[in-house]
Amino acid sequence: IVLSDGKHYIQGMLATQLNHMIATNLIGANTIVQVEQFMSNRVKDRTVIILLNVHALRNEPSRIGDPQDIEKAQIATPG
Repeated sequence: IVLSDGKHYIQGMLATQLNHMIATNLIGANTIVQVEQFMSNRVKDRTVIILLNVHALRNEPSRIGDPQDIEKAQIATPG
């Protein structure tokens, strides 16, 4: 799953107990979600956000903005 605020994106994954949200199409491409609880892990030099509790708010017809990889943006931005 890819998480984005419209400006940046980061890789994520759903906790096992939330897999039904994909299976039942509550979450799909371009779904706006409210993240209630998460944790982050480093996997092969990348940060992955693990969603523990989310609510699907609505589906959008297309991607919002032109988000860039947040980890690459942090490298390019000094400080």
